[in-house]
Amino acid sequence: MHDPLAEPLAQGVQSMNTDPTPSVARRVRLALLAISGALAMTLHIVHVRRPSPTPLSRHQAVERAARISLGIAPQTWRFGWELLDNGKGLRWWLVEALDSQGQGLVRVRLDALTGETTMVSVSRRLSGPSGLPVRSESAAIRRAWTWARATGVAAQAAEWRLAHPPEKGKGIWIVRWQSPGRNLSVKIDDRNGFLSSCDYYRKAWAPPVPGLLPPSRGA
Repeated sequence: MHDPLAEPLAQGVQSMNTDPTPSVARRVRLALLAISGALAMTLHIVHVRRPSPTPLSRHQAVERAARISLGIAPQTWRFGWELLDNGKGLRWWLVEALDSQGQGLVRVRLDALTGETTMVSVSRRLSGPSGLPVRSESAAIRRAWTWARATGVAAQAAEWRLAHPPEKGKGIWIVRWQSPGRNLSVKIDDRNGFLSSCDYYRKAWAPPVPGLLPPSRGA
């Protein structure tokens, strides 16, 4: 079948391939084609999304919290849990290590989307093993960093740098570090260097630490 457009198209292609001095109009058309092609590629890239992180299940949250809690309170008997939601698309698992009497020992908060540990809080009833008093800033930094590593929080970012000199509070030392886009604060008991709390966040809103979880929520 004869195509009435085939001949003009063929002539156009031949003309573009053989004409050593393309006209201004043709150069404009070629430039517009190049721009539109680049724009199409850009739009394509914009709409390509990275795979979303897999949400952290309850089982995974309890398993991760257990590894942290047992390193701090070996007497842990069971766990309680609660799913926190700030109503803005952010969710956290709060897992609490309980003793045989149902009393809270350690609380661990994990980001339900990224799986990152955002808080480790130790009950005041846990005095920890006997140890040397922490009397100097350098000793506070060393001991706090040991806990940051032991809980796995330090491994969640790189290039940690001391944000401020350690602060001495009533019965505690507070040591803070910064990494690009992240903050880390560790509190330790000044009597023996035992962990009091470890807070990690991406410079965004974090929920307040709720009270002890009722034992009935655990298993």
